Amino acid sequence: MFTGQILLGLIYLFIISSMFSIGLGLSFKSIEKALLKKGVLTASLFINLLLIPLIAVVLTVILNIRGNIMYGFLAMACAPGASYAPRITEAANGDVGHSTGLMFLLCTLAVFTTPFTLMLIIPESTAIDPWPVVKTLLIIQIIPILAGMLLRAEKPAIADRLSGFAFWASNLSGAVVIVLSLTMIFISESNQGLFSEITGTGGVIAIIMITAVSIIISYYAGGVTTEEKRSMAISSANRNAGVAFLIALSSFESVHTALIIIIIFIIIQTLFTGILAIKWLRNDMKAGKKTIISGGY
Repeated sequence: MFTGQILLGLIYLFIISSMFSIGLGLSFKSIEKALLKKGVLTASLFINLLLIPLIAVVLTVILNIRGNIMYGFLAMACAPGASYAPRITEAANGDVGHSTGLMFLLCTLAVFTTPFTLMLIIPESTAIDPWPVVKTLLIIQIIPILAGMLLRAEKPAIADRLSGFAFWASNLSGAVVIVLSLTMIFISESNQGLFSEITGTGGVIAIIMITAVSIIISYYAGGVTTEEKRSMAISSANRNAGVAFLIALSSFESVHTALIIIIIFIIIQTLFTGILAIKWLRNDMKAGKKTIISGGY
């Protein structure tokens, strides 16, 4: 119980520092840019808030995924707006401004949509009480990002000095959350074998499939330019781990298996989009285009 409280506190720190770090580097113009592209915006909202969760539900039925494996999988699938998507987009030579604005919009909407979507699609919907989760996310996600944005607008010099600290605080707290989660899982499963509860299930297959499908669908529905398509693909495929962690820890009675699936989901989505970003970057470099390496930014 005490370890669970520590983990919950670290998740709060991870979300707060991540959102504050994002706000420090986010301008109102970048949000406006994302909102003005109505066709791209509509496609993004449809894909991230409706299509990906529906595909996730279909996969749980086809692959017969049940219990905490299903809970963890659906928690990630229903939580859009990963904080690190713009950095992968930058590495992919995509539209960073679009990715940043899109990430802000999605992670803001995730505060409201994720708990209610899970309540609707999980058969044991009484396991999730959405309002406490929404209130918590409003405090630890929306307030920090708005505070960072206001500081960027009013005191850019101070924002620049704080951005590095906030960035590393976010990365460090996120790493500690994963390590502590794995430690809890290892201790709880030491007699049965690590990851024994997901062995032989379709959980990992489902994560691979939904990540691949998210990339493909989002790329071909993601705007006019190649840069926008890359931004959409990376932004949609990377789900919001902070929100998923918080919901799993606060809503599910037995969280260990759900945490395993969330961690595996993080690894797979990062690997898929990271490898794809490297491939796109190399293609642009061979074509003689400006990139982050050649000084295009």
